[in-house]
Amino acid sequence: MQIDFSTSLDSAQFLLGQVYDTSINQIDSYTAKTVINFGQPVSINTDGTVSALTINSRYFGIAIRANYQAAGGVLNTNPGIPAVTTTSNLVDQYPIGSQVSVMRMGRVVIRVNTA
Repeated sequence: MQIDFSTSLDSAQFLLGQVYDTSINQIDSYTAKTVINFGQPVSINTDGTVSALTINSRYFGIAIRANYQAAGGVLNTNPGIPAVTTTSNLVDQYPIGSQVSVMRMGRVVIRVNTA
């Protein structure tokens, strides 16, 4: 029997970029032009790729966490060798050239700096 109906945001531990709940959302895939961390805001480029949001770019969505994504590497375009060549031990990011799941609408866990 359920005895706790709390909807508090601090009632459980979350991961950056994790989809918060099953409410309505829109998630589309785009190719990464730069390395993008999970939970990071992104902007869309004129060629249809996405990049990490900068001060001079326009907000497009949030990169969500994906457990199927080969992380911490660079996508290799040479035939005959593995698709992703790992170049670091960072695991919470999309490599350049990989498919990024971008939430355009919905609820996602992010980190906000406070003053």
